Amino acid sequence: YEDPLWLMKTLVEAKLFEGTSYAHPPMGWLETIKNLSLDDALLFHRTHFCAPNMVLIAVVGDGRVLPTLKEIASQLPSPQSDLPKTKLSSTVDFSPQIENLLQRKLHQLRDSFWGIGWRIKLEAREKIAADATVAYLRQSVLPVLFGRLGVVREWNLVANPIKGELALTIVAYLRPYTELVEVRLSQTLEQMAQSGLTKNELAWLKRILSIEHFRTFVSPNRLAREMGLAWAIYDNPLIFEGYGETVEGLNAEDVRQIFVRLVSSRPVKIVVRK
Repeated sequence: YEDPLWLMKTLVEAKLFEGTSYAHPPMGWLETIKNLSLDDALLFHRTHFCAPNMVLIAVVGDGRVLPTLKEIASQLPSPQSDLPKTKLSSTVDFSPQIENLLQRKLHQLRDSFWGIGWRIKLEAREKIAADATVAYLRQSVLPVLFGRLGVVREWNLVANPIKGELALTIVAYLRPYTELVEVRLSQTLEQMAQSGLTKNELAWLKRILSIEHFRTFVSPNRLAREMGLAWAIYDNPLIFEGYGETVEGLNAEDVRQIFVRLVSSRPVKIVVRK
């Protein structure tokens, strides 16, 4: 609640995921905690924490503890197909509350918080192309674009991989000329969808992805987390074993196709002003 860019991102995602099982804001916010019952918590636990494809990934320093962990895991309750499903709550609209919070954080009448979000289809084999796209936007496109405009005080880009899709959210704290930001961003994305990456840009992205992969692989806890996400999102917990080799095979056309989908999809745009 203290971070306006986080609030703006949440507001955009509330619209981006509206009506889906990924809907934001999630249950448990300050406005709904007082209505939370033990039965609600138990139902959520039974429905979501005993999934048929659940996997436990343990990072241990001593292999002798593994038999004990396996024994504990074997005693976990089995998933039941007849469990009632949790229902999405559509009775509470968080948008006015978030907008009011954001408006109070604006210091100038002509300033605004702006956000845009996309959801695009994504297959497991396209993960690395999506990683490259996000890295290129975060490290090359947005700093240069917003720096040239001179109206962006602060910005952030967040990539959320979900089952079969990728959600991208860009949020910014702007001086006037919100329309200028949207036009320039749209022009940049269209240019990337048409021309793609140069050889030097592709080589640079490969180095970035390789370094990030190395950092993940040498951190046991980080690797375990990524394996869990790979299991849940791509149905393949070992996707990182061949990540380095796949990065080498990445080509500019793979990345260009991600930009093509961004351009062809209809994003969610929200502006909050005083």
